[in-house]
Amino acid sequence: MSAAEKITKIGIVAGGGDLPHALARSCIERGLAVFMVGLDGHCGPIDPAVPHIYAKVGKAGAIMRRLHEEDVADLVLIGSLKRPNWSELVPDFKTLKFIGQYGLSAGGDDDLLTKLRRFLAGEGFTLHGVHRFMPELLAPAGVLGVVQPDTQQAVDIEAGFAASQDLGARDAGQAVVVLNGAIIAEEDERGTDALIKRCADHARGAVLVKSCKPQQDMDLDLPTVGLKTVKAAHAAGFSGVALHAGKSLLMDKADVIAFADAQGMFIVGHDG
Repeated sequence: MSAAEKITKIGIVAGGGDLPHALARSCIERGLAVFMVGLDGHCGPIDPAVPHIYAKVGKAGAIMRRLHEEDVADLVLIGSLKRPNWSELVPDFKTLKFIGQYGLSAGGDDDLLTKLRRFLAGEGFTLHGVHRFMPELLAPAGVLGVVQPDTQQAVDIEAGFAASQDLGARDAGQAVVVLNGAIIAEEDERGTDALIKRCADHARGAVLVKSCKPQQDMDLDLPTVGLKTVKAAHAAGFSGVALHAGKSLLMDKADVIAFADAQGMFIVGHDG
């Protein structure tokens, strides 16, 4: 029996996007009790049927206190969230304790999340990845629709995967854009959507490649691609999207494949 199968109640600390809400629905359908913490300014409306609170990012003490009151020891941190800065935070004592121990600016996102995991463990919480509860979200290997990459595009996928792995090893990002064997842009702290927008005027036929960092903790911040990203890639003139099979999340899988097929784009799970 897996660790996830032994859990009876899960806390979901929710940033932006649809994934936190999809996770809550899936867990409830499987008979798990759910308590959500929606982060103000990031999380969208939560279904009133799901027990929840909203809280500011800087209120770690209040969030943890409420989670303990709800008998939540197992957490999933999920959804988009920009790294906070001092101008946005009004930190409470627990947040100040974390900042005092680890800081906000040293290292990249992976470094920060690893430190957060260590901090939460000291407060009695265990973190889990969304794939522990929704394994069907993991991208499968191979070509996922009817459109096959041509010879040059296959070369671009391999070059992009190697480059994204190097980028990830530096904890600088997860995605790159490749055109005719050349890496024309790399993801930074602004994220994948901003990467695509930067390439929109000069990347017709390019490939978006997104992979899991080599040092990635699989329970923290797996790369995610969904219909929004694929539509943005199509609008920018990209020929297709490749993502890390078994180590990345593919949201809206059926809709993504149907859209890509209709637009003549390929979707590939790279078995790296």
